[in-house]
Amino acid sequence: MPTIDFVGWDRRAVINIVLVALCILLLASNVVLLKRARIIDQNNEALKHFALEVKRGTHVPPIEGLDPDGRWASVGFQEGRPLVVLVFSPRCAFSDKNWANWSVLAPVIDRRARAVYVDVSKTADRSYLSTHPTGRAPVVVKPDAKAISSYNLSMTPQTILVDGDGTVQKVWSGVLGDEDLADIQARLEKVHK
Repeated sequence: MPTIDFVGWDRRAVINIVLVALCILLLASNVVLLKRARIIDQNNEALKHFALEVKRGTHVPPIEGLDPDGRWASVGFQEGRPLVVLVFSPRCAFSDKNWANWSVLAPVIDRRARAVYVDVSKTADRSYLSTHPTGRAPVVVKPDAKAISSYNLSMTPQTILVDGDGTVQKVWSGVLGDEDLADIQARLEKVHK
C-alpha cells in the first residue's frame, strides 16, 4: 500500500496545505449557499406579490374603521364610480415617496372616482396627516379586521382600484412610476360620470 512520506517536509508546510484545502472547501460551500440563497430570494420575491396583494377580480366589502378623530368611518361603493384605496403607513419611507404621486392623481380621482386613505400601521395622527394632504378624501387610520383581511392590507404603499360594485380591478404595489400613473389616469378617464 503506498504511503506518503512526509520526511523532509516541515510541519508548517503540511499545516499550510491543510489550511489551503479547508479554505477551498469553505469557498466552495459558500458559493453553493450563495446560489441557494439567490434561489430562495427569487422565490420569496415571487411569493411576496402573490401573498401580499389582493387579487384582481376579488369582491371586497366597504372600507370601515376609525378615522383620525376616533369616529367610525365607512366608505362604501357607488354604482358607476370607482373607489381608489390608497394604502400607507407613516413608518414607511416608500409611502412618503408615494404621496407626491397620489397628489398628481387627486384631480382625476376627484372628477372620476372617490378615494380613501388607509393606514395599515394604525399610527397616523392629525400632525402626520397635516403634512400629507388627503384633500376631501376620508382617512381610515384604524381599519377593522374585515377590511384588513379582505383587502389583504399587509404591505405599503399600495394603490387599489375597486369598481362601483366592490370588485378589485387592479393593484399597484410600491412607489408608483410614470407608467403606473398613466395607467391609473387612463383607467379613471374611461369612467363615465
